[in-house]
Amino acid sequence: MKTNSQRKNIKIALMTSDLTQLDIAWELKVHPQYVCDVIAGRKRSAKVENLIALRTGLPVESLFVYRNTGE
Repeated sequence: MKTNSQRKNIKIALMTSDLTQLDIAWELKVHPQYVCDVIAGRKRSAKVENLIALRTGLPVESLFVYRNTGE
């Protein structure tokens, strides 16, 4: 599970890009709760993580730190 600061960083990245979790869910045609679970670290999804990184313009490894460590 992600730390609170990691979740906040992801949410800030979405807000500064004028995006919401719902925007990501609609684009991927998944349930908004699924996106929330990925951001919270309860689930992992490369497609959600990659889209958030793409749309925010930030490296996926900086948003989802466990991708660096291979956990």
